[in-house]
Amino acid sequence: MLSYVVAVRDMFMHVPCWKLPTLHRALHTRPEGARMEVAGGYAEVLKRAVAKQQDAGSAAMSQG
Repeated sequence: MLSYVVAVRDMFMHVPCWKLPTLHRALHTRPEGARMEVAGGYAEVLKRAVAKQQDAGSAAMSQG
């Protein structure tokens, strides 16, 4: 349940929590859904963010 709660809940605060699964499915049927990232929870989101930051830092160091 947390996979869609993280972002969808932040984007659509007016949606009741019991309707989030339906909203999540509806978002994935739209063209924008292909660009969405789905994570299993906050820990996974943080790991991805740190990895992206480290990759960007490594790229900058190799160019500089």
